[in-house]
Amino acid sequence: MRPGARRFPDGRPTAWRVLSLTDLNRIVPDISRTALFTDSECKTTWRVVKKQQLPKKPPGLGELMTLMACLGESNNRVKERPPGPESIWVGIRRMIDFAIAWDAFGSESEHDVEKPQAAVTA
Repeated sequence: MRPGARRFPDGRPTAWRVLSLTDLNRIVPDISRTALFTDSECKTTWRVVKKQQLPKKPPGLGELMTLMACLGESNNRVKERPPGPESIWVGIRRMIDFAIAWDAFGSESEHDVEKPQAAVTA
C-alpha cells in the first residue's frame, strides 16, 4: 500500500481520498497518476475496463478516473460532467480488489498457465 493511502481494515477507501480524487479530476485531469495510484491499481483498472495492454505512455489522471468510474457503473457519456463521488467510491473499491488479486497472483504475462493435457487412454 502506498504511504498515505489509508484504508479501513475491511479494504474500504477513506472518504478524503474519494473526495480529493473527484476534485482533482475536475480541476487538473492532466496530472500524472503515479502520485495518486500504485502501478497495480493502474494496470488492473486499464486491463479490466479496456481489455488491452497498458500503453507505452501511461494514461493521465483524467483517463484513469474515467476508467475507474466505469468500474463504479458510470455511463461515461460525452456530454456528462466528470464522475461524481459515488461512482468513484464504488470504482475505487473494485480497483482495490483487482489490485490485491494482481499483486497476489501476478499478471497473465508474468505467469504462464499450464493447460491440462488430455488423458491418454490405452
